[in-house]
Amino acid sequence: MDFAIVKFNGEAPKSWNMYHTEKKGLLLVHLWKRYLLLDMKEQEVHELDPQTVKPHGEDVEWSDTDALVRH
Repeated sequence: MDFAIVKFNGEAPKSWNMYHTEKKGLLLVHLWKRYLLLDMKEQEVHELDPQTVKPHGEDVEWSDTDALVRH
């Protein structure tokens, strides 16, 4: 995805980023201090514990078992 517009409560968040995953249909969104794993196929959102997400430059690392909450 080359371009995205993110809105939260009708406004653009001041801090956000989106990461692609190796698995098709999964996106990781960093929204303020939260990490949300979007499963496009299942139409689910999983919140990840921010302490388990490890940024590496423009990439991040996390475990699939770190999903805390389904929304």
